[in-house]
Amino acid sequence: MEKIDKTKEMLALISSSVHDMKAPLTTIGGFIEAVLDGTAKGESARHCLETALSETNRLTNIVNELLDVSKIEAGAVNYDMKPTDICECVRKIIISLEGKINEKNLDIDFSCTRDRIKANADEPSLTRALYNISENAVKFSPAGGKISVLVSETENGAKVSVTNEGEPIDKTDIGHIFEPFYRSKRKEKASGSGLGLYIAMQTAKAHGGGITVTSEECGKTEFVFEIRNGGTK
Repeated sequence: MEKIDKTKEMLALISSSVHDMKAPLTTIGGFIEAVLDGTAKGESARHCLETALSETNRLTNIVNELLDVSKIEAGAVNYDMKPTDICECVRKIIISLEGKINEKNLDIDFSCTRDRIKANADEPSLTRALYNISENAVKFSPAGGKISVLVSETENGAKVSVTNEGEPIDKTDIGHIFEPFYRSKRKEKASGSGLGLYIAMQTAKAHGGGITVTSEECGKTEFVFEIRNGGTK
């Protein structure tokens, strides 16, 4: 029975992902065709190619997330836990999101309770998970809004808090947003595969911790990612 349920879930994931891929593929094909047949020239052609590149990156992200999920489900992820500077890790993520932050004119308040906060972590997977959470904060923030990111040391590890202003998460969605096949109202308004938070939660668990989320009606949403030393070896 469990095997049948797993198969159904994987088929649902494939179906959802194929649906997510159709739009960018159509866009890429349309813009490339416009350049090749001469409909788009000069700056217009450049715009077409830039858009095609952006959609290609979007497709790559969906494929990478599908590969991550398949590895997680198969228990085939190898985590190389090493002492990692969590502050530096988060700082790099914020820098990588600078373009999207500037587009929306967001105010970023980033702080660490100490200059260096180290915890045992697999840096590549941790970076992807925290990037997903941080990118979500940017995505769901209103133009001119504020995002607060705080890295703090805990008794046996570290935690990263990401808080953004904007539309709250519906109470009926809170308990489901980390499920790989769940589509909340907020997810439906945004592009992407909808797998980022599931991958982030599985990564947090592999690091001995988890993710908690609170969302207030006044418009503040906080994700807290916890790392506990002694996670997956």
